[in-house]
This record gives sequence, structure tokens and C-alpha cells, in this order.
Amino acid sequence: MSSGQRFYRVLESFVRKTQLFPLVSNEPLELVSTFQELKPKGLICVDREKKVLEAVERLAAKGLLGLPLETRLLNLHTEQLDKVGEIVIALNIVARTNDPGATVARIATSVAPGGLICINIDDAPDGFEKLGEHVFKKHN
Repeated sequence: MSSGQRFYRVLESFVRKTQLFPLVSNEPLELVSTFQELKPKGLICVDREKKVLEAVERLAAKGLLGLPLETRLLNLHTEQLDKVGEIVIALNIVARTNDPGATVARIATSVAPGGLICINIDDAPDGFEKLGEHVFKKHN
């Protein structure tokens, strides 16, 4: 990371901490658009920071998601999601944990049999086959 990038990261962190500007997240819109052909029944957004969930809830309140939304305040480093999904996107989580193996296992159990997971690891978790870079399919 260049010194300029570090500066902007520190500045961004400072501005966010002032809470003068609400967090904006367009990732759910991109995910819904990407998977629209699969006709998802709903979206569950999990994060350990309430401000991220609030940003996603604002999208839903404006009717921009076009499908049911659930949000969960949950730290996947230490807690287990109580639902399973057909497609689970869990990027930038494993690298930030003290116990990568346990975190991957918790995330993997949130994938339905035959479902897909997108996670920043190289090798398939137990019970999954690798389909491509960071994309794995859970065995039935």
C-alpha cells in the first residue's frame, strides 16, 4: 500500500468516526443484480457493525433491493449464523480473524447442501469442491 493510500485510509477512518456522514453500501445492490437470474427469495446481510446493517436497511427502505431483507448483528469470527443460504458471500472475513480455521468452519455451515460460497481462501473447506478462484460448492 502506498503512502497516499495509507493517508486516505486514515482520513476515511477519521471521517467515518465523526458520524457526520452515514455509511453507504452499494454491495447489496450489486449482489442482487448479479444473482437476479437465479431468482433469490431474499437477502440476509450479516455484519459485526451496526452501521453497515443500517446502510443496507436504508437501501431496502427505499425499495432498491426488490426482495426481502434480513439483517443480523453477528461476529462470524466468534458466532454462528442460525440460517443457511444457497449462496454465501463471505469476503474479507477470514483474513481478519485470529482463528481462520474456526471462522471458515462457521461460515461453511451457513451454506445449504449444493449451495455456493465465495470466500477469500485458496483451498476448499471440508465438504466443498473448488469451482474457481474463491468459489466453492458444498456437497449434497
